[in-house]
Amino acid sequence: MANLSDDSEAATVAGEILKSKERQMNIVAKLISQTKKPTGIAGLILAKAMNRAHSRITNWGLSFLEIGEDWI
Repeated sequence: MANLSDDSEAATVAGEILKSKERQMNIVAKLISQTKKPTGIAGLILAKAMNRAHSRITNWGLSFLEIGEDWI
């Protein structure tokens, strides 16, 4: 049978694991919220990453458009 200090240590370790998971979930939730309305440094980083990731499909789509000199 485990003694009280072993149970206490196990509870402490379990509590730290849960706190770590909560922090990770908070980070994920913040990143997801940045996709809606990017703000601050996190938003800037995310927007740049999204622009890079979508650049090929954007260029492909724009290749179908013809913009004349006098349209601007």
